[in-house]
Amino acid sequence: MKKGLWVLMVVCGLFLMVACGNDETDTDTPAASDVSSTEASTEAGGEVEEVLVTHRSGETWVPVNPQNIAVFDMAILDSIDLMGFSDRVVGLPQNAIPYLVSDFREAGLADFGTLHEPNIEYMAGYELDLIIISGRARPFFDELSQLAPTIDLGLNNADIRGSFIENQTYLGQIFQAEAAWQAEIDAIRALFDEAEDLSSQLEDQNALIIMHNEGNLQAFGPGGRFGVIHDVFGVPYVDAEVGLNEEGESVNHGMTVDNEYVYGVNPSMIFVIDRNYVLDGGDPETHEVDITNDIINLTDAGANGHIFNLNPEAWYIAPGGLQSMRLQVSGVIAGLREVLNQ
Repeated sequence: MKKGLWVLMVVCGLFLMVACGNDETDTDTPAASDVSSTEASTEAGGEVEEVLVTHRSGETWVPVNPQNIAVFDMAILDSIDLMGFSDRVVGLPQNAIPYLVSDFREAGLADFGTLHEPNIEYMAGYELDLIIISGRARPFFDELSQLAPTIDLGLNNADIRGSFIENQTYLGQIFQAEAAWQAEIDAIRALFDEAEDLSSQLEDQNALIIMHNEGNLQAFGPGGRFGVIHDVFGVPYVDAEVGLNEEGESVNHGMTVDNEYVYGVNPSMIFVIDRNYVLDGGDPETHEVDITNDIINLTDAGANGHIFNLNPEAWYIAPGGLQSMRLQVSGVIAGLREVLNQ
């Protein structure tokens, strides 16, 4: 897997390059459609050799059936793991592996830096077929592309459903497992539809999305990083302005609110994502954080016990993977069923 002396030349060249800054906002590209249009190059025998992937940072020809992959997006790692291609991953940010795919911690893989800062010099010592990144590593796209074909499969907050389906469709084509990947996509599409159907049955009820962070509360609304609850699942929001800056744009880290704000908007239900717990690396399936107090309990959500803990890893660390998206949608569906007494 190690390269020869020519690697030293590549590394020296990389250090002379000036990294291009990139906007990490997830609403800066056109929305993706539910159907991915793919171009492919073929060899003389008619077998597909490459797939043209249109992604957040451009277009890239990717070799099909890659053997040596570096992954800087935990949702993509989630999907690769589920679909049985984990042995293709040779390196990743070791400090970012979520509990959801904890087997990768024991796999002895190369440590390629962090989600925010790939160790490009070290990665240059590996012969990689494909590098997959998302928003955090986006500023390094040009440098990484010098090492191997690089694709940026971050979700687009303006079209989470469409970009999720498009990303997963590309993965199926890249790994030559379209039918198996499509079956998973279709199952999650059905969950999207179920959540939307349940939301349509709500009567004068609405929701507030809260991220708990060391006792502080960050609120999110439509169009934001957790806005899929409103934008895709159709759950009515309690405040159209929550999580927006002065220009009316969604703020990635939400809006700091207090108990009085929550009481003032009086949501019918509250969905909670506990950032603290997920960063501790524990099992999110066994965890619940209690944000209730005398003020929160005066809201309709608090009084009726309609405060729902969502899987924090699926929502905060690895949103948009095949496994994590199931957890995301299923958690919201469970809350909606309880509200509707179904």
